[in-house]
This record gives sequence, structure tokens and C-alpha cells, in this order.
Amino acid sequence: PSVPTRRSSDLEGFVVLASAATARTEAERTLEARGYRRVSLPVGRLVGDASDAAQNLAETVRTLAARREKLAFALGGETTLRVPAGAGAGGRNQHIAALLALELRDLDGFAAVVAGTDGRDGNSDAAGGVVDAGTAARAQQAGVPLAAAVGSFDTATALCAAGDALVTGPTATNVEDLVVITIDTVERGTQ
Repeated sequence: PSVPTRRSSDLEGFVVLASAATARTEAERTLEARGYRRVSLPVGRLVGDASDAAQNLAETVRTLAARREKLAFALGGETTLRVPAGAGAGGRNQHIAALLALELRDLDGFAAVVAGTDGRDGNSDAAGGVVDAGTAARAQQAGVPLAAAVGSFDTATALCAAGDALVTGPTATNVEDLVVITIDTVERGTQ
């Protein structure tokens, strides 16, 4: 059978309503309206191995937290995650969220949303995770240690147990994954 080809005239009348840049820009506008100062990062996209991306994000958050300001940034993109046979539930976004929660569990004032804009991450019903410095402790209290969940690629179970899974249902769109991080390490009474 022949494969149909598309001519540029076939695309006339189509309008792009949203893109990865639209999602990122709107997230940043919302954060600015809530008093966060937007930080532009040298790396504008989220790519590569999910574990490496999480490590780089954690280092960035620690550096920015030292400023003692109310800051935020957003990144779009998609990482990769090699999942072994016999893994639990989850996906690349929940993996990144869980690693951030572990790495930054001692940093009060940070929060992160790591999610697929299509509403689904890996083999779970969640789009991703919404984590902060208390996520690891909440997962532990629920009987699902976050570090063990990361090791067994079962982050959906741990984030659900912690109450930090982001479940949106299908969104009927996909403009890449979105990471939004807020940092509010301003010492109270010194503003």
C-alpha cells in the first residue's frame, strides 16, 4: 500500500493554539502574578536522561535558594527513562519529581510540578507529581519509602501514597512535558 503524503496546501486552515512555549510562558505569568520573580536559565529545555535532568534541576534550585528570594522558573521538553523489566508504576515525570523530592528534602520553600501535558506519565494514571520538601517524609509515613520507590521504578505508588501525584485525566493535547519550580527561601521578617 502507498503511504499518503501531505502537501503544504493540506495544512492551510490549521492554526496552532498552544505550544510548549505557550504552556511555559503561561506558567511563568501565573507565577509572576503570585509574586515570584522569573529566572531565565541557560538551559531552556528539559532533555536527556531523567535522572541526570533531576540532578541538574536540584543543583539549580540549591543555587537559586541561596539568593533568599521568591523565585520561579519553568522548562518544557521531554527526557528519557530506561525502565527495567518488572518495574512498578510511574514514568519519567514522576521519576524526576521523586528524585527532586529526595534531593531537596532539607530545603524548605521549594516546590515543583513535573508533568506531561497530555495528562499521562508512563504506565500510570498520573500526569506527574507535585512535590516539596515534605514529600519524602509523607511517603515514608504512608509506608512507601520514596528512595525504594525510585530504585524499583515505582514512583507512582509512592507519590500517590504521599498525596503528591498529579492526576488530571487525559487533556486531549500534548505540548511536551512541563516542569515548574518555585523557590521561596526569603527569611520572614526581612522582606
